[in-house]
Formats: sequence, C-alpha cells, structure tokens
Amino acid sequence: MRVIRLSEGELTPHLIEAILALQQAAFPRTPEFKHQRWYETPLMIDDQWFLAEEIGRLIASVRLIHRTISTLQGPLAIGGVANTCSHPKAQGTGAAKACMRAAQSYLTASPSIDYGMLFCNDIVRGFYEKLGWHGITNPVNLTGPDSLPKRMTPTEATITMIHPGRKAVSQWPSGDIDLNGPEW
Repeated sequence: MRVIRLSEGELTPHLIEAILALQQAAFPRTPEFKHQRWYETPLMIDDQWFLAEEIGRLIASVRLIHRTISTLQGPLAIGGVANTCSHPKAQGTGAAKACMRAAQSYLTASPSIDYGMLFCNDIVRGFYEKLGWHGITNPVNLTGPDSLPKRMTPTEATITMIHPGRKAVSQWPSGDIDLNGPEW
C-alpha cells in the first residue's frame, strides 16, 4: 500500500472517478456521494487529498480543506478533515489510518495551519482519539445546507475534534466558533 498526497488541481480524471466510486462504496446511503465527491463544502483548488492505493486500486482517502474560522479570541486557520473512508473490502487494513497519519503530518508541518478539525459521531470517535485527536465542546455556528445559519452542540451524533497544527491543543479557545461557511 502507498499513500499519496495531491491537491484538487492535480487530480487526474481517473482519480476523480476512483474517489467518487470509493465515496459511493464507503457511504452508500449518503445522497451527495451519488453524484459528487464532497459533502457540504464544495471542492476548492487547494483541497488536499490523501489517497491510499494498493495494486493500482484506490482503497482509502481523506480530504483536507483550508478554512479560516472565527473565535471569540480571533481567527484561526483550520485544516478541515473530511470524507475519511476506506473501501468496505479494505476496512481493518490500516489504509484509512495511513491516510489520516499523512494528513496529520501535513497539518503539523504546515506553517500556516493552526489546527486540524473534524466532525464525527461516537461510532468513530475512538478511531480519531487513537490518532491523537481531541474532542472539544465549543458550540459551532455554520451555514446549513439551506444556506441558513445553523448551530451544532456536542452530542453522540455530532462530535467536533481538533488536532494540533502550529498551535497546541491547550491553546484552543473557549466559547462559540463560527465555521464561516458550511460543514465539511
């Protein structure tokens, strides 16, 4: 297995099709993945994709978006982790973990990313905790799918987690945060 990192602008048509097929296999009940490779936040040219391949076949991926969020203490540069998955036949092989580790290396090496951030549910929380992610309890304001303001508070279905980038977890601010856009 090998993990590669490519920006959205570097993806070939073949990889674009392979990522969409992987998303469809990994999330068969998510309507968005029937026709697109992203969840809420549309693709941007600087999105980073961490892709695990085995014998020329895509088996796992992680998408990382760049976003500036607002906090009571000021703006923070975030690397938003999205669409973490592995193909159902590759689950348990460490492929998604390898993609996450590559994304985390990117986060911690970047001179411009304060924190990594992701949203998950309780079922996969342990996966991320084992990789060094920390749950936070800040209320999160964002733009909903209907373009209306939405507020998320921590529940078993909505967990927000962070990973250190150029700032330590202990420096994470308290109070509301605003994603300045939709969830990723």
